[in-house]
Amino acid sequence: LDPPALPATLPAALPVPRAFPAGEHQDTDRCCRDHDHCQHVIHPFTARYGYRNLRWHTISHCDCDRRLKECLRRVNDTASRVVGQAFFNVIQVPCFEFAYKEECV
Repeated sequence: LDPPALPATLPAALPVPRAFPAGEHQDTDRCCRDHDHCQHVIHPFTARYGYRNLRWHTISHCDCDRRLKECLRRVNDTASRVVGQAFFNVIQVPCFEFAYKEECV
């Protein structure tokens, strides 16, 4: 059997196979596109927000990953389940939170 095909648009951390014509899974595409526009990210091999990303892919703020997961759950079709499984369970892309330190003034 052939492995399940993935949609044309995936979160930035995942490769983008062209298994389906663009737009065939618009709702899943929209979830991924919104995640790709996360305001707070750390690009590969850079440091930001007190974190160092030594991975080959971008990591996003955990709020963005939570929104992606919720969006994919709302879509709830084969494409959204494949993307969710790949991103959160197989690759296990980490996320980061802002850590606020108390300082005396």
